[in-house]
Amino acid sequence: MDETYTSQPLSGHIVSTSVTPRLEPSVEPVSYGPLSSLAAYIAVSLMARPADAAVLAAWRERLAGRDLELVSEAVSAPQ
Repeated sequence: MDETYTSQPLSGHIVSTSVTPRLEPSVEPVSYGPLSSLAAYIAVSLMARPADAAVLAAWRERLAGRDLELVSEAVSAPQ
């Protein structure tokens, strides 16, 4: 089933175009970007070394809503 569209541009000529709907599923080029980003994310995640146990423990504490006591060194201010 073809649909025909007719338009009249400013020049005065009538232009007629026919559009045939695509029925078969396909991968459009616009989906290549997100798919390649996902593939890169997975590849880098698998190649990266895992986080230290101390870092994971700190994140679990923060997610649980408990405050962490920060250990910092005293630094003298310049006079």
